Amino acid sequence: MKIAFTIWVIILFGQVNVASAEIYKRIDSKGRSHYSDSSVANYRSAGYQKSVKVSSRQNSNKLENIAKRLKKDRLKRESERTKSLSVRKKKQKKQKKLLAAADKRKKACSIARQKEDRAFRQRTQRQSLTNMRKALANYEQKREIRQVKCR
Repeated sequence: MKIAFTIWVIILFGQVNVASAEIYKRIDSKGRSHYSDSSVANYRSAGYQKSVKVSSRQNSNKLENIAKRLKKDRLKRESERTKSLSVRKKKQKKQKKLLAAADKRKKACSIARQKEDRAFRQRTQRQSLTNMRKALANYEQKREIRQVKCR
């Protein structure tokens, strides 16, 4: 039994070969790293930037250069994103100002309309028919002016 077990262990460990594999690293258009054990030529058409072969024999200088380039690309994307956010915030702020001005103009027109109506009613209550006609003509002129102004 011990002999069979020993033979089995020798056969098992004797079959083990030293494996060496190459690892390929690809960086997509969004800056994300993808690792694979095969190099595929059509990754460029799928949106990948550059296929970089990374193996255990590659020196550290090449890896450092790749890391610097990736960091530079990432910082560039971050600055572009920051710029676009600031432009969007400026547009939103401008839109809010325009809306506030429109609301203010609507309120002013509403108040002017109420004042004119109140003044017309007060003038017509105490006056004769001819004075009422004059007041109505005056009211019509002011209303036309207000309508042009409040558009």
